Amino acid sequence: MQKTTQTPVVRMMRPHEAGAVCALIAEVFDEFVAPEYCAAGAAHFHTFVQPDVLQGRIADGGMVFVAYMGDELAGIIEMRACGHVVMLFTAARWQRRGIARRLLDAALEECRALNGTVRRLTVNSSPNAVPVYARLGFIADGPEQERDGIRHTPMTKLCDADAPPAV
Repeated sequence: MQKTTQTPVVRMMRPHEAGAVCALIAEVFDEFVAPEYCAAGAAHFHTFVQPDVLQGRIADGGMVFVAYMGDELAGIIEMRACGHVVMLFTAARWQRRGIARRLLDAALEECRALNGTVRRLTVNSSPNAVPVYARLGFIADGPEQERDGIRHTPMTKLCDADAPPAV
């Protein structure tokens, strides 16, 4: 694999990109996550990553950032309520190059612009992504769980520790 010093361009997803974003998510999921899930869990996940479903979550207040390496979509992060990472995926060829961290940083920056502070972020990590989230500063909150065939470990990242407690 050829190393690159190219820096990703990270920005909010544009509506016309929903199809490409969902295709990237499905491709990475099928390669790295689905083998750890039962068939029903994988099928359930695929219903969640349809362009119209994604657009619906955005209309309900979610936000999606994309990372591009040149003209190639390299990664995405979806956030809910500036406190929960819904999904974070990096294309296989761009993994371990800091794209996930840049996406998380961009999402945090936007959440801080909207809310002033972000005390913590949560995520329900797939089994294979637990080490990735740990490198990003998340800590497991408990054991692995399963719902609708989706295996996940609840994790939390403390962010703005000096912010006043949420009321």
